[in-house]
Amino acid sequence: MASENDVATTSYQPKAFHDIKPPLSEGTISALTEMGFVSRMTPVQAATIPLFLTHKDVCVKAATGSGKTLTYLIPLLEMILRSDPPKKKREISGIVICPTRELAAQVFSVCCTLVDHNNKQEFGLACPKPLLTVGTLRSPAADLKEWHKLNSDIVIGTPGRIEDLLCRYNEFNLSSFECLILDEADLLLNMGFQASLESILRALPKWKRVGLFSATMDSGVKRLARAGMRNPVIVNVSVGQSSAITKNKKYDIATPSSLTNYYATVELARKLDRLVDFIRVHKDEQLVVFFVAGACVEFYGLALKSLEELKGIEIETIHGKMNQKRRSLSLENFLKSKNGGVLLCTDVVSRGIDFDVKWGK
Repeated sequence: MASENDVATTSYQPKAFHDIKPPLSEGTISALTEMGFVSRMTPVQAATIPLFLTHKDVCVKAATGSGKTLTYLIPLLEMILRSDPPKKKREISGIVICPTRELAAQVFSVCCTLVDHNNKQEFGLACPKPLLTVGTLRSPAADLKEWHKLNSDIVIGTPGRIEDLLCRYNEFNLSSFECLILDEADLLLNMGFQASLESILRALPKWKRVGLFSATMDSGVKRLARAGMRNPVIVNVSVGQSSAITKNKKYDIATPSSLTNYYATVELARKLDRLVDFIRVHKDEQLVVFFVAGACVEFYGLALKSLEELKGIEIETIHGKMNQKRRSLSLENFLKSKNGGVLLCTDVVSRGIDFDVKWGK
């Protein structure tokens, strides 16, 4: 949990979603009730949502697993539902940028749930389905065709494709643009998207609202905030934050309080044996195993699938060099597995993805 000094102070911080003033739309409350969240808010949600709803730029530091997705999707959707006059054709109101296709797809799924509930007849509010745009899923032209069909207010995607649609095509009308969200901003920069982000910021109107969400707040993220935001409110929520010391340098590591870390030092020649033993002991549980490179994922995937003692255990692989169809299928199969399973992956799924797992190695 966060202490009072960790959270940006506001004049009002609600404890539950139904306490927010002015109240959230009935459809949003209905969606949150179905998700099981309506009676409680995480510290980052309580600190940030009232600020965002009053049209302030926010720069939020909070660990993965702290509830950041709803923290920005709820205000974004509420801004659109409360807009007057209604959006015209070809106008978009919000863009959400995620570092990976998997995270973008997850955010898209949550956003669709919120939109679908607000579109129920009893609530009388209309908001089109958002557009998901990521590389290799469709061509840019196909994305624009889908957008015209949906008349989407919200576009969710990865930096390269968002930059492509904004800067190479003249389709989006930005006259009523409300908000830009940068999710996992430090990872966006670490993956080399700085030039794309700067290009996107230049293409958008200066009067936009910006929400920057990051697990760390290094110099690159701070420069990005200065470039894209006007007097942002800083929200710093530490959820079980710890420190590590390497070569006499201290690093802050944002770690959820519910996460317990263990480690074992293993000789290189014994690593595969130890991994196999671990999987056998925990064969009825879901495991996520991270590797430094896609080649390692492929090697260990082939090796583990060939072992007789691991027969019957579902083993899936994901890395950045795989095509999107295969990546999506692997993640879907792993998440749906009911009797345990192993996901071998690189850091492409290390941030923001919701895993209901007991062990990650």
